[in-house]
Amino acid sequence: MNYKKYERTLILEPASRDQKSSKAIPYLVVLAGDQIGRVIRLHKDVTYSMGRKRECDIFLDDVNISRHHSTLKINAQGIVTIEDCNSTNGTRVNGKKIDSQKLLDGDRISLGNIVLKFSFKDDVEYLFQHKLYEKATKDILTGIHNRAYFLDVLKREFFFHRRIKKPLSILLFDIDDFKLINDNYGHLCGDMALKIISSEIVKGLRQEDIFARYGGEEFIGLFADTDNDNAFQIAEKMRLLIHNIEFETTETVFTTSVTIGVATYVDDCFKDIESFLQAADNNLYKGKLEGKNQVVV
Repeated sequence: MNYKKYERTLILEPASRDQKSSKAIPYLVVLAGDQIGRVIRLHKDVTYSMGRKRECDIFLDDVNISRHHSTLKINAQGIVTIEDCNSTNGTRVNGKKIDSQKLLDGDRISLGNIVLKFSFKDDVEYLFQHKLYEKATKDILTGIHNRAYFLDVLKREFFFHRRIKKPLSILLFDIDDFKLINDNYGHLCGDMALKIISSEIVKGLRQEDIFARYGGEEFIGLFADTDNDNAFQIAEKMRLLIHNIEFETTETVFTTSVTIGVATYVDDCFKDIESFLQAADNNLYKGKLEGKNQVVV
C-alpha cells in the first residue's frame, strides 16, 4: 500500500469564536442531589418553573425544595434570570441567597440539597455532556434504562407515593429459557431478541413509565399511580405482545415467552424498597415453578 508523503504539516482552519458563540446553548447540569449528571437544556424566550411539584417544568425531588421553588426566565436574547418564589429554604447562587439574579456561565444554583451548574456551551459540548449522562443511565445493548437508573428512580418514587398515599407497581420479568436461544441460534440472535423485546415494550409505555434492563435477560418496569389490577393488565399485555413476536434468523424463525412477577405498594404494605422488590421477585419465581409464560401477582 502506498502512502502519500507530506513535507509539511497541513493547517486546519478552526471555526471562528463568533461562530461558536452564536450557537451557544444554555443548560443546567445536576452536580449534587437527585439524578447527578442529568442535563437540562434551556430554550430562549421560555419561562421554566422549578420545584418539587410534579407539574413543574423542571421537577426536582428533594424534601427541602418547595413545591414551586423558583423560576428561570430566558429572554429572546438568551439572557437567563433566576427568581425565588418565596420558597421555604430560599434560592442560592454561588452560595448567596437571592431574590432575583442574572445567571452567568459557571454559576452554581442551590435549591435544597440539589446543586445545579448553569452553563453556556456550543452544541458539541452540550451533546458530549448529554452522552456522558446517557452512558451512565442507559443499557448499552438495548438503549433502555439500566439497573442503576431504575433503582435511583424507584427510591424517589417509593417515598413520593408513600407521602401522597397512591399505589406504585413493579413488573419484573424474565425471558423463559433464554439460554436455549443462545445455545440453539447463537448469542447474536439472543442479543437481537433482547433488543426487539425492549423496543416493542417501550412503544406501549406512557411517558411517566420507567422500563429498564435489570440484568441479563431480566427486565423491570415501574408504574406510578397504578394499582394491582391495572398492573396485572399491563403485565398481561406485555406477555402476549412478546409471545406473538416472531424472531427471524437467516435459517429459521423462533418465538419466546416471558414470566412476569407483579408487586404493588399501597397502604404501607412494604416497609422498604428491598421488600418491595423481593415481592416482585418472589412472584416471578413462583411463575417459573408453575410452568412459565404467565403473570403472577
